[in-house]
Amino acid sequence: MSVARISFGHGALLMPARTAYDQELIFQEAESYARRHGRVKLELRRKELLIGLSPSDGSSACDRCSQHLRTMVTVGTTHLCVRCARERVC
Repeated sequence: MSVARISFGHGALLMPARTAYDQELIFQEAESYARRHGRVKLELRRKELLIGLSPSDGSSACDRCSQHLRTMVTVGTTHLCVRCARERVC
């Protein structure tokens, strides 16, 4: 069974990650927790992603598609939009 872990502040959330639908819900929950806690760590398919809100000055863009980032996903040193991060991990 594949499981995702969303870690934040003083807690964590474990979710099943078997289907594409599960993975969609995982990213939605991770975004929601990032809005509440500032930054969260998502562990999915042996990869770690940091998810947080991008600076409000509008200076951040996705390294892959150049879209303006409202929610930034960091994989290593790469900054991605949520859609590109899903495609890379899932």
